[in-house]
Amino acid sequence: MKMHEARDDEAPWRPARGLAHPAWWIALAVLAVNDHVLKGSGLVPGVVTGKLSDAAGLFLAPLLLATLVRARGRRAVIGCHVAVAVVFAALELSEGLAAAWDAALVALGLPFQTWADPTDLLALPFLALGYRVLGPSMREVRSDKPRRALRPIELVAAAVGLVFCMATSVARLHQVRLTGPRGMVLADVFVHVPSEEPEMHVMIRRPKAALDCDAVLADPSLLRPETFDEKLTGSGVVFAGENQAIAPSERWGVEPEQRCNAAMIRAEKSAVFSSAELSWTYVLWETGKIAMRPIPERPEKGEALPDGALVLRESKGALELRPQGPVWVQRADGAR
Repeated sequence: MKMHEARDDEAPWRPARGLAHPAWWIALAVLAVNDHVLKGSGLVPGVVTGKLSDAAGLFLAPLLLATLVRARGRRAVIGCHVAVAVVFAALELSEGLAAAWDAALVALGLPFQTWADPTDLLALPFLALGYRVLGPSMREVRSDKPRRALRPIELVAAAVGLVFCMATSVARLHQVRLTGPRGMVLADVFVHVPSEEPEMHVMIRRPKAALDCDAVLADPSLLRPETFDEKLTGSGVVFAGENQAIAPSERWGVEPEQRCNAAMIRAEKSAVFSSAELSWTYVLWETGKIAMRPIPERPEKGEALPDGALVLRESKGALELRPQGPVWVQRADGAR
């Protein structure tokens, strides 16, 4: 038995052969459809699409890595699987390592955003499943066969696999930039609707051009309706107990380019028998005084809100916006 295992270790393996296996193509199709069709469509819960990406990726990645490094033995192929598992686990367990990983990729011109989530480790068995299913197809029939170039189907599989893995990375980056970590939004100033209030329909207008921060911070009354774009951005329903970013971050970890920011906000109750509304209101803040950070989309009931919260609630038959922290708020008279 030991002699057989030794010969199996020494016999050449050809990982590229596994790229022609139907199971590898099925996993690639699952990854592509999940990340570019199902995610964000509302057809499948987000928690399912997230775990499906991890499972398909772990099934695919070790074989793709083994092909790229031209692993030529069982131990080398297993080493590729272990490397993928170690990196995946480390990034899901440590925010610090995830940040260092992102920094290294940025230095290579490959911007990416990684968020630690220990529950993603539930997908690790798919890495072992990939080895079990695809491993037999990697073995060479003869140990004396010389190395040869990749066959057309292997070249196509490797190219398509790399394209979809990179496209998946870009799609994930775009999603993370807009939503932050799972259940979080990246924001400094945000609207909060208390849990005891009904859902609110919030409309937001942002500045047409860069603000003269020295002037408006010294005299906020310089803000005018014409300062803001008439096109609504970031509008939508904010449900009871939820937060919505006024100006969500698009580049996590990068300081805002301006030292101030502003918006015009209007809101109305979604309740059928209520006409309570908030007329157009200016919101102005100095970006250096409120950090851009992850904010829970649905904070725990009774949880203290950080600076930057704009609490939207009904008072005396109308809606009002109560700022928390260094945020200037004033009604925009004359705005339509």
